[in-house]
Amino acid sequence: MRTKILCIICLLLSSCEEEGVLLPSPDIKENPKTEIPIIDNKNIVEIHPINFDEDTLTFLALGDSYTIGSGVEASDRWPNQFAKSLGNRNIIVSKPQIIAMSGWTTANLLQRLANSNLDQSYDMVSLLIGVNNQYQGVLFSTFKKEFIELLNFSMGKAKSRSSVFVLSIPDYGVTPFGGGQEYITEEINMYNQWIYDVCAANKIKFYNITELSRLAENDLSLLAADQLHPSNSMYGSWVETIIKDLPKVLIQ
Repeated sequence: MRTKILCIICLLLSSCEEEGVLLPSPDIKENPKTEIPIIDNKNIVEIHPINFDEDTLTFLALGDSYTIGSGVEASDRWPNQFAKSLGNRNIIVSKPQIIAMSGWTTANLLQRLANSNLDQSYDMVSLLIGVNNQYQGVLFSTFKKEFIELLNFSMGKAKSRSSVFVLSIPDYGVTPFGGGQEYITEEINMYNQWIYDVCAANKIKFYNITELSRLAENDLSLLAADQLHPSNSMYGSWVETIIKDLPKVLIQ
């Protein structure tokens, strides 16, 4: 039955709690005792100084359709809403540099970054990736390896550890496109539990926006016209969650 559902979804799609609260733990079938890797980045400082009266901050946003904002205007993408919201709080941010595309897996993002010319460091670096690994049936072990590479890259491009933050993967299983399939929710939970554990072990800020994404089950205004990706109001709620508990680097 699952195979049939996946085949139908493949035909339809060509591309693709509060912070710190764990999502429900699924039955991870690989090795539940697998050690969480610690990224050995000796060159990164814990926090860097910012002059909020004079500095214009830089922001690099890495991800997939949820970061490029499929189905919404460019100004409604969550990184752009985030920069605008910070501006309203007298924290001036230049236009976010977004490296993301619909359908991208961790491998696609790594390949794009390998061919990019990012020769600067950033005051903020965000990472939101993994839904297409799940959707395309990529091995979870492959995702874990490549996610660590992406987190290491993010730390390497950030001015400090406090500059980096990660967003959890939204649950598209509750959308009309996802059809309420429980296995989607279970697998998204598995991914997010592991991501949370990695962030906690490496002292990286983690924002759980998955529960917000599940509100779309009963409110279609939170979805774009494709009934799959978030609407501008959904992205706005993500930004509100981040703003309530800013990365340490932004606390004045």
